[in-house]
Amino acid sequence: SMSDSSGDEGRGESRGKMLQRHKRELKELQGRTAAILHAVKKNDKKGKVEVQERVRAMEEEVKNRHLKELADYDAASVAGVTVAAAAVTVAAEDPKGPSRAQLRREKQQEKDIAREREIAEIHAAAGPSLATRENEQLAAKLDPLQLGVVEIRSDGHCLYRALAHQLSLHAEAVPGRHTVEGLRALAATI
Repeated sequence: SMSDSSGDEGRGESRGKMLQRHKRELKELQGRTAAILHAVKKNDKKGKVEVQERVRAMEEEVKNRHLKELADYDAASVAGVTVAAAAVTVAAEDPKGPSRAQLRREKQQEKDIAREREIAEIHAAAGPSLATRENEQLAAKLDPLQLGVVEIRSDGHCLYRALAHQLSLHAEAVPGRHTVEGLRALAATI
């Protein structure tokens, strides 16, 4: 759970164990967010949008914490000494040596670690992304007008979903009247 995975908890944790914990935490988060999303009523579009934004923020927070933990771990380990020590421990325990499958897994894990390290370094060096800066600037201009940006799922129906959302905000909107299917059918007749 999230409470047992604070930043100080993983001091004696190997990088592999940390990655396993991160994967487990993401899976748990997905389960919790799915439950939250299912709890929203189907016709409560505004509530659904708010929940989706909250879920997105939760996922972003967890991913950022994971990247920070990995970066802290990499900074603390000296030129892979911890990885080498772990390999020596595994070799000492098994007199035959690691199996081919184990070697493959270790090689893939090393590639994954290197890739994650590169991604973390790129993110750390890049600072805020262009999209983040643009969204902040847009939000600064929309806030005084009491307007905002609504994320619409891009699934092939996004144009109709955006239009349905806008129509649902109109004062004369009837709930359920403007659906994606209805708008598609209307567009087909024009």
